[in-house]
Amino acid sequence: MTDAERWARLFHDTYETLAPEYGYETRPETREFDPTSSNGRLMMAVCANVVAELLASQAAEIAALKALLREARCPQLLCDGGLVPVFADPRDDTFEIQNCKWCIERDLALNGDTP
Repeated sequence: MTDAERWARLFHDTYETLAPEYGYETRPETREFDPTSSNGRLMMAVCANVVAELLASQAAEIAALKALLREARCPQLLCDGGLVPVFADPRDDTFEIQNCKWCIERDLALNGDTP
């Protein structure tokens, strides 16, 4: 079963289930989904187009968010470019420079990794 058929079946079954709640009686000859009928082929084509549009929209939104992340500064204002002093022992003044937690997570997200 293709993705388009899976979506069309879901749409069809949901439509058939909800129709009576809205006072609508569906046609007896189309109550069962038939992927080989003109109605079934049309529904699969519609679902394939809708899903393709949704995926393209999501891809554009993800690209825009990644661009914003590349421009973003640390929201904690702890670092400049990802570096922040980390105190090894709070009882003295020694510290080392490391990437802050937010910037590490941002970089991992940009690369598609998880922390």
